[in-house]
This record gives sequence, C-alpha cells and structure tokens, in this order.
Amino acid sequence: AGQIARMRRSRLRARAAWQKEYGIGQPGEATFDSVDWYYVPIGGYDAVVRSGPALRLGVVGVTSAWQGGDARQFFAMLSELNECAQKVAAGDWAGGQELSERLRANPLPRDVVLSKAYLFKYLYYAGLFHYRLDQFAGAVPFWDRALRTNIDDLAPHIRVELLNDLGIAYAKMSRYEEALRAWGQAAALDPGGADSYYHAAHAFIYGLDRIPEGLKLLEKVLQADPNHAQAAELHRRYSPGSTSSSEREGTPNGKADVF
Repeated sequence: AGQIARMRRSRLRARAAWQKEYGIGQPGEATFDSVDWYYVPIGGYDAVVRSGPALRLGVVGVTSAWQGGDARQFFAMLSELNECAQKVAAGDWAGGQELSERLRANPLPRDVVLSKAYLFKYLYYAGLFHYRLDQFAGAVPFWDRALRTNIDDLAPHIRVELLNDLGIAYAKMSRYEEALRAWGQAAALDPGGADSYYHAAHAFIYGLDRIPEGLKLLEKVLQADPNHAQAAELHRRYSPGSTSSSEREGTPNGKADVF
C-alpha cells in the first residue's frame, strides 16, 4: 500500500504545473489580514522569514463530472442568503421569492453541499417566501428537504417550528394526514409544547370532522398552557352540550377559518 501511495504522489508531481515557491515564515514578522480565513500576508510572502521547509504549490487537472461552482458563485450565494434574511425582516415576500429563484439558478445549493447550514438556510427561506405568498404547494418541497438535511447542531426548537409550519402548509391544501404526521413529529420533539397539539386539534375538528379526537388534543394543549385562550374557546365551543350548532360554525359565513 505504501509503494502504491508513493507511485501516485510521484505521478501527481509529474503532472503538476508548479507555482511560485514560498516558505511558512514567522507570523509575527508579517502584516496579516485579520478577516482572511487563512491569514495570507498582505503583499505576498517576500517579507516573511522562513522558519520551515519550503513549500511549492502545484495545480493538477482532474476528471470530474462537476461543471461549475467557482468562488464567484459561492460568494454570490452568501450575499443572496444575507439578502433573504433582510427580505424576511422587511416582510418583502415577493422580493424574497425573486432572490430565492436566483439562488435556485446557482448550482451550489442544488448540486453541491458545501455546508449543510448554508443549504438549510436556502431551503428554509425559499419555502418561507412561497408560504407567505400562499403558494403552499411550492413551500412544501423546500421545507421537506430542509428537514432532511440532518444538521447536527440545528436547535430543536427550530426543527419544531418548521415542522409546525410544514403541517400548516399541508393543512392549507387539505392534506390533513400529512399535516398530522408533521405535527406528530413536532410533538415528539417537544412533548410539552402546545402549538403542535393545537394545530392538530384544529385539523381534526374543522378539516376531518373528528371532534372527539380534537377535544382530547385540546385538553393536552390546556394542560401544557392553561392560558391558551384559543384552545379554551374551541374546547368550550365543541364540548358536548356546551354550545349550539350555529356557534360551532366558527365564522359568520358558516365556514371555519382553519389556520
């Protein structure tokens, strides 16, 4: 194995287009750009006193199916992700959707996962802009993929909030079983939270006409948050014998406002 590795290194050296030789030097003897990830000395390495073996950089061509993804695309992606956050803060959903379309044209989020955190941001924002524009069918694929990026350090409450919002998007399209699945996952992550149970109760009562199941969930909501006024009102309205059938319609025109 060692001999094979040496042969490979030898072939790479033979193929390389060698660049200017330089040494590592002492950090204290050069001016550094503090914002550069690799602390490259300003003005080159001429002012740096060598303290270690000389280094040579070689450029080697390789065969790859990847046809894009240069530094310009990467920093364009970062800039547009920052702009997306600004659009969210300003409530400019149409402008944000336009930005997300530009990000979709950038091959990095689509084809290469340079960072799961960057990918999650892109998918979350793209879904949010569709959602806020009542384009729920457009929001679901983005949010579903965002939840599957498996970011190890993603805060649990962010995942819970996204699952709750995904459930609402499904419910807006009358896809109640998928909505209940999303809220069930959110409740599993946050058993003491009230929002997931309330959303599910609302869907059971107004969307699926399964009032007893909805009432049981409303009791869970009130256990978690005794001051949840909407849950208390809904529980009062639909508890057996407590209200008239006309009061249960939810809105003056006879159609409940589900979410």
